[in-house]
Amino acid sequence: IELLPDRTNEVIRCIIPHLVDLAGDNCGCRVVQRLFERYSVDILAPLVDEVLKHSASLATNQYGNYVVQNILEAKRPEHISRLISNFKGHFYNFSMHKFASNVVEKVIRAADGYEQQIIFNEILGGNEDDSSYNHGKSSNKRYKEDRILNMIMDQFGNYVMQRIIEFGSESQQNTIANVVYNNYDTLITINFAKHVISKLEEIGFQF
Repeated sequence: IELLPDRTNEVIRCIIPHLVDLAGDNCGCRVVQRLFERYSVDILAPLVDEVLKHSASLATNQYGNYVVQNILEAKRPEHISRLISNFKGHFYNFSMHKFASNVVEKVIRAADGYEQQIIFNEILGGNEDDSSYNHGKSSNKRYKEDRILNMIMDQFGNYVMQRIIEFGSESQQNTIANVVYNNYDTLITINFAKHVISKLEEIGFQF
C-alpha cells in the first residue's frame, strides 16, 4: 500500500471479499485503515461501499468501528445517509455500546439538521411533537424518561446525550433537562450523569 500505489486497485480487489474479517481483526484493520489514511474515499469507492454494507456489525466491533469512523471523516452526505439508514432501529443500543457509541457521536457531528432529528427522536423514544406524549399519556412519558435516564447514567451513553444537548432542538433540551430536574438528587451522585448536568448548565439550565 505504501510502496506500490499503482497497485492500489489490486489491493482493494483482494481485500473486499474478506473485508469483514480483516476490519474486525486487530492486525487486519490496520491494513484497511492504511488505505483510508493514504487515499481519498473516491479512489476507495468499492471498499467504502463494502464497509457501508456491513457498517451495523462493524460499528460494534472492537476494531471495525475505526474503519467505519474512517469513512465518516470524509463527511460525504451520501455516506452519512446510508449509515443512518443502516443504523435505524439500533441508535439507542449503539449509544450505550463501548465501541458503537463513538461511531454514533461521529454520525451526529457529520449529519445535517434533519438527519440529526431522525437520530435524536429515535434515541429519545419518538418525536417530541407526538400528541400522545404532549397530551400526557403517562406510559409513553415514563418510557421516554426511562430511556433518557438510562443514557444519562451510562458510561458511554452520557456522551451521546451530550451531543443531543449540543445539537438538539430547544424542546429536546427541555425534555432532557426536565428528566434531570426530576431525578437530580440521584443523578448528581453518579459521575457519568454529572457530565450531562454540566452540559445543560453550560447552555443556561439551573438545577
